[in-house]
Amino acid sequence: MRCPPPATPVEPKTVMKPIPELNLPPRGCDVCRGTGTRLLFPQRFAMMSEGSLFGGYDVVACADCGHCYADRLPSQEVFDRYYRDMSKYEMPSEPGAVAGPSEFDLARFRLTVEQIKRFMPDSNTKIFEVGCATGLLLSQLKQAGFGGVMGLDPSPVCSRIAGEAYGVPVKTGAISDDLSDVGPVDLLILIGVMEHIRDLSAALEKMTSMLRPGGRIFVTVPDASRYDTGDDAPFQEFSMEHINYFGPRTISNLMARFGFRTLFTEQGMQRCSANTVTPVLHGAFELVAGGAALPWEKDTDTADGLARYVANSRRDNDAVQPAIDALVESGRPVIVWGAGSHTLRLLATSRLAEGKLVAVVDSNPRYQGKTLRDLPIIKPADVAGMEGTILISSRPAQKAIHQAITGSLRLPNAVVTLYKLD
Repeated sequence: MRCPPPATPVEPKTVMKPIPELNLPPRGCDVCRGTGTRLLFPQRFAMMSEGSLFGGYDVVACADCGHCYADRLPSQEVFDRYYRDMSKYEMPSEPGAVAGPSEFDLARFRLTVEQIKRFMPDSNTKIFEVGCATGLLLSQLKQAGFGGVMGLDPSPVCSRIAGEAYGVPVKTGAISDDLSDVGPVDLLILIGVMEHIRDLSAALEKMTSMLRPGGRIFVTVPDASRYDTGDDAPFQEFSMEHINYFGPRTISNLMARFGFRTLFTEQGMQRCSANTVTPVLHGAFELVAGGAALPWEKDTDTADGLARYVANSRRDNDAVQPAIDALVESGRPVIVWGAGSHTLRLLATSRLAEGKLVAVVDSNPRYQGKTLRDLPIIKPADVAGMEGTILISSRPAQKAIHQAITGSLRLPNAVVTLYKLD
């Protein structure tokens, strides 16, 4: 989710060293604890000099229950440090974005408030949101009459903005931290969070302990069973950060293991930006007295949906290769605009790395000053005067980047796009 830019300069961050890819033990299934898996797709990334989580993972399906996830990952501690030090939710994600929440963020959070009011009508409900970014959803709940709202986010900047912009108390930290001072709560909220958690079992054990008897959890996650109906760049759902892939059956199975009965699950489509629509899954779950594990049913829909997504992504990925090949074969200097998962994947899996690359551009200060394949990552203003064709390596931000290049920055460089400019 996006959030307003920081009111003060970005704070210095701890240096993170790259983790060698795939030299790590398998995770095991968080739903049924099985260890047998079926490979669905091998994802690979180039790595920055600092700040990268890994150089790749294997997308697998559990042979027993069908839960799908990214396998062979570093520890939860590494992920916690990454989200603390490399947060991208403190600033607009597109060039030219204005301060404050976007219309898309406001629309989806207002929908979330209405969903929560349906099964938690008591305004005295004590609510705690995990991974709340700058507290926009909590502010909307507060406006709707819920008085006891509080949040948790790994970024100290986001925590500060939540208090300054919305008057919402937000603790800085991760779900793996000591949260004993939070006290028992009635409702835990996780919006766009569970797909990021490496140790789901430990996280759910912690969250279960935080709830009052009969407490509830509300989640929203990308719907992996319908990734193929979304509108984004190829393989973008297998990003640096998305490591768990849920469908309706899988999310209910996971919650059942920890003693939660399903109140409802709802599938929908969510517009994340002007150019990106993603299928999502909403669910509400209630802790059954005693918290004993409930039965689960094998899920085949999610793996089947991922197979369709992989086929579609391969087709769309093939469609952009001629433009990359032409750049490489031209021998002209190339400036790659975008240092996110899209670029990291292309540098590891296409001919892009063979080109005469001179720099990578990104508006995120967390990336600037680092290197990628020995290329400096620079801020947009530093492109002025540089020779080279600009390759825009982003689909959702492609139009905004193109407008910034030709408009506010007035750069004379030739520009290559990989997707249709709407």
